[in-house]
Amino acid sequence: MKRTRNMFLLFGVGIILLLVLYPFSDLCAQQKAIPTKTLKVGCIMTLSGRGAGFGIPFSRTLIMQMEEYNKDGGINVGGEKYKIELIIEDEQYTAEGARIAAEKLIHRDKVKFLLGPVSSSGTLLVNSIVEELKIIRLTVGNSPKTVGPQNKYGFRPYITVTERKPVMYKWIKDNLLNVKRIGCLGVDDETGHVNVEAAKKWGETYGFQFCEPVFFPRGTADFFPLTTKLLDMKPDYIDYGSAAVGEVGLQVKAGRQLGFKGYMSLDFPQNLSEFIRIAGKENVEGFMFFDTLIAEARPSTKVFMEAYVARWKDWDPYAIKFSVYLPILIETLKKAGTVEDTTKVRDTMEKMEFDTPMGRIRWSGAKTYGIAHQIFTPFGVTKVQNGELVGITVIPAERLLEVLGEK
Repeated sequence: MKRTRNMFLLFGVGIILLLVLYPFSDLCAQQKAIPTKTLKVGCIMTLSGRGAGFGIPFSRTLIMQMEEYNKDGGINVGGEKYKIELIIEDEQYTAEGARIAAEKLIHRDKVKFLLGPVSSSGTLLVNSIVEELKIIRLTVGNSPKTVGPQNKYGFRPYITVTERKPVMYKWIKDNLLNVKRIGCLGVDDETGHVNVEAAKKWGETYGFQFCEPVFFPRGTADFFPLTTKLLDMKPDYIDYGSAAVGEVGLQVKAGRQLGFKGYMSLDFPQNLSEFIRIAGKENVEGFMFFDTLIAEARPSTKVFMEAYVARWKDWDPYAIKFSVYLPILIETLKKAGTVEDTTKVRDTMEKMEFDTPMGRIRWSGAKTYGIAHQIFTPFGVTKVQNGELVGITVIPAERLLEVLGEK
């Protein structure tokens, strides 16, 4: 009798548990059954030509981060699950290439979000095409014209010569006391002219004399005539500004072989092994990079480097520059709760701060550009020593904001 009573008791408890837990298990099943959608993100990279040194680490960084986001099934936006699909197109570091890539991504692939272009000329052209379509763009272009009130859906999470040159020339003034006369060898396009103009403006602000700038067309292979012309003006420092690694390697080689023994620098990070291969190890000794942040300088950038090396089996310091792009977009989409309403995405993005491998960053630039769509990040000053890149200092983002009056 007692055994029968216990059986009925257990049966009753089981019925109660079933009634309590069934709706919850059904809800879990429904959640698991929610179909995963696809979030298409268009990427206009420079994967070939002399600008490939920019586009390859950019695209690799995006792919690595996409894989991490998709590892657990994607991201949640507005209660729906999305797997990220990067559609990467090569702009070939030309405006026409960027235009072709943008039109394909927007009209055929139907993307609402673009990362890139890399080139200034490409960015300016793409902006003029897609702004009225309300396409969100996180661009790179070095020209100050790529950011402004006319580009309400365009953002630039990348510091350019406009942000770097003031601090760069202040640092040279304070630390390289024997430098008096600056020579500039720049590419003959929007990027190069902007770079030289910024160098001259801020260099003269800090009391440097400037040689007449020398410009070269992209694709130049023999820099001996142009370098001879520049050296005839007796600079003691050469600012190569915006050259790609293939160009600057040849320029440095020509300069050293023609007997120049002064300082040389570049504003962009580069693949050091490729730079040394082109210029020669003995010619790059002491060469300085402004904007190359040594990964070991910060715990977060070191973690990023280790992940990059694990994925790609090598390291490119330029990758750090691009580590903020996809996180900015994805975190904004999560906060906005939509992948369709790009105006809401834009408005949400403008108000946000972001935790990235480069630290906590936010939008600024209203004084400089007329719209707060520029992000200021820290940057490094480094030099080549015995074939290795050695950190000299890290200039915090706050310093850039202070010099430009954006604080």
